Amino acid sequence: MSSKIALVFGGSRGIGAACVKKLNEDGFDVAFTYVSSAPEVPAAVAGTSVKAYRADIASPEDIAKVFDEVEAEFGGKVTCVLANAGINVPPGPMAQFDPDNFRKLVEVNIVGAFNILAEA
Repeated sequence: MSSKIALVFGGSRGIGAACVKKLNEDGFDVAFTYVSSAPEVPAAVAGTSVKAYRADIASPEDIAKVFDEVEAEFGGKVTCVLANAGINVPPGPMAQFDPDNFRKLVEVNIVGAFNILAEA
């Protein structure tokens, strides 16, 4: 295993998946999170590992659990954290959001980012 361990929150698709790939190419063991469906884990570069973990970033307990699991399974401390997870529910202008959807957006995008950084 490498001595560099990256943890990408929201790494299952889009920009997050591209970050997982690039970090792995740069020699990191990479753990990444998803929230709903387990993604296909990309092939790791020789000498490194890539693994997916389920976590809801709105839950500090989920985040702490992922850090603990990653450090136990990869055999060292996380050296790079990327807070990429976020939502836009429903997709569209914020002015048209239902108040409950807006609360969920704030809980995930703002409180979730805080949770990740606080644990890191």
